[in-house]
This record gives sequence, structure tokens and C-alpha cells, in this order.
Amino acid sequence: MSNPYRLNSILDWIAAGLRWLALLGLAIALGWGNSLTFASIVTLLAAGMVYISLTLLIALDQPPPYHRYWGIAVDLVIVSLLFYLNNAQFGGLGWALILPGVIASLYFGMVIGGVVALAAFGLQSAIVLLSSDLLTTLIFQVGLLPLYIASVVSIGIASQRLRVSENRPSKGGRETLKSESDQRKVIFKLVSELSSTLNYQRVLETALDTSLDILTGSDDHQTRMVGAVLLYAQSLSGKTELRVGSARGFTHSDLRVTLDGTEGLIARAIDSGASHLQTGGI
Repeated sequence: MSNPYRLNSILDWIAAGLRWLALLGLAIALGWGNSLTFASIVTLLAAGMVYISLTLLIALDQPPPYHRYWGIAVDLVIVSLLFYLNNAQFGGLGWALILPGVIASLYFGMVIGGVVALAAFGLQSAIVLLSSDLLTTLIFQVGLLPLYIASVVSIGIASQRLRVSENRPSKGGRETLKSESDQRKVIFKLVSELSSTLNYQRVLETALDTSLDILTGSDDHQTRMVGAVLLYAQSLSGKTELRVGSARGFTHSDLRVTLDGTEGLIARAIDSGASHLQTGGI
């Protein structure tokens, strides 16, 4: 069976990792190009505080409502501002505005990721156009276009494969589902049979057969385990004892066995009102 909670947690951690990698890359690019202005440092620190808070909330399994949506919006604001503050295409940050589209593609698939990437691409073109002519802007943006497409498509495919993998029931999961379905069928069968008869012995036999069917996962009367229903009865001497009311796999002599029920496994089960497993001799 799929586990949406686990899948969402995995996606959140991947997104957090991508954001921290991007922030590290931005800091390195700005430091390498000697472009760490005061405004850039403040923007990086603000981004770091936001990402730290979001990462801590994810680690505590308490992500804020709609964190995916406003997280992408924060990504777009941060990378756009850094790109604007550092001479646009000449600051070595041309790749920065790919981040919002990549995160959107991770969370929502290639279509939504493509829409977000297109918006970021348009915003980046406008920023470049503020300090360059139209021809320079077109050359710069066309050069970045394959990077936008490759990033969004690759992350979208990886995200889709992850979803398919998480939603595919494992072999054990399929067996569990089959077992639960079989048990429900047996219970419904028991209720139907018990409601259709007033014969006391028939009720005991049906309850015993159903219990053994559930335990063994089979209705094959030839291969299932030995079992019995023990009932309290009054002996001729006035003593209370346990007698076999119904049994499967017992010999004729076993059917005549009586038990006190005051010691051993049976006594422990009666006293506690719970099932007990005995691996050795009783």
C-alpha cells in the first residue's frame, strides 16, 4: 500500500537539500566573483534563516500549512533579488532562477514545474533587459533555455518515478491485503452461518472451524491444525471441569478427556482472559 505521509516527507527533504545546495552555490558564486555586497549578504542571511526554519519544521514533522507554495514563492523572490543585485547576466548567477521551477517540478510534476519555470524565465528576461539591449537579452536567455528545460524535465521524471515506486504495493503488502480480505470473508461467513441456525452443536463447530481457518489461512479440513472448544460442565460428583464440546483432529479417546483448568497453559489463559502461546510441553 502507498504511504502518502512517507512520500511527502521524502519530497520535503529532497526540496530542502536542493535549496541548501542552491544557497551554497549562490554564496560561492558571489564570493568567487567578489560580488558580496552588503545587500547580497543580507539577502543570503535572510534566505538562510527561512531555510533553517523550514528545515527544522520538516525535521519535527510539523511543516507549516501550504509550505510548498510559499516556499516556492520565497525561492523566486530570493534568487530574483540576488540576480538583480549582482549585475544580472554578468554576475555569474544566470542559473539561479532555475530553482523555483525545479522545486515546483519536484512537488507538482513537470507541467506545474514548467509553468513556474516559465514565469521565472520571464522575470529573469525582464531583469536582464533593464541593463541590456534586446539582442543581448535574447542571446543570454536563449543560452539558458536548455538548462531550464533539462532541469525541470529531469527532476519531474525523477519525482514521478519516486511516486510510482512509493505507490506500488510490495509483495508483502499484497499478501497482507489478501490475508485481511480473506479474514473479513471468513468473519462474514461466520456471522451468516450463526444467524441461520439455533443448533448449539452447530454453533460450536462453526466457531471452531472459522477460528482454525483464520489461524491457518486455509479452509482445507485435511491439512489444518488440531483444535477444540472446551466447555465447563458439572461432573456427577459436583466438581466443575472442562470437557470437549467440539474438536478437530482429536482421537476418540481425546474427545473423552476432562481437565480441571486450574494449572498450566489453560489456567493462565482463563485467569488472564488473553491468548497464550506455549512453545514447549504443556
